[in-house]
Amino acid sequence: MYYEWTFTIPANTAEAAAEEHELIMDSGVIVGMSVYNAPGCHRVCRCRILEELSVLWPGNPEGYIATDGDVVKWTEHYVLKSPKYRLILRAWNVSENHPHDIVVRINVLPPIVASPFLVINDLVNVLKHLIGMD
Repeated sequence: MYYEWTFTIPANTAEAAAEEHELIMDSGVIVGMSVYNAPGCHRVCRCRILEELSVLWPGNPEGYIATDGDVVKWTEHYVLKSPKYRLILRAWNVSENHPHDIVVRINVLPPIVASPFLVINDLVNVLKHLIGMD
């Protein structure tokens, strides 16, 4: 599944008053992510992606993702354990004059596709059980 959200963050939105937006996805495994701001943004529109209160991305909790016309993208292997899994985009905009858009894109695959070794591991465990090696 491919998910894409665009959020407009108003000018003068301080980090302490950051907007929060839900990113709702079906269960599966996140295998790719990207964040984009339009050219001319000058890295003033910033964000973090959280699960509940914990910062997931960027990996350093004090950091943030910000671009100026570039796409920040990375591969991932993050399991979404339940249907309608919810992550939070926390975003702020230190520009005094202009609102800015943040585009978040997430690719989610079924676990059997994203983690085929898990299926093989389950098969080995069944075979061990059948021949009495468990």
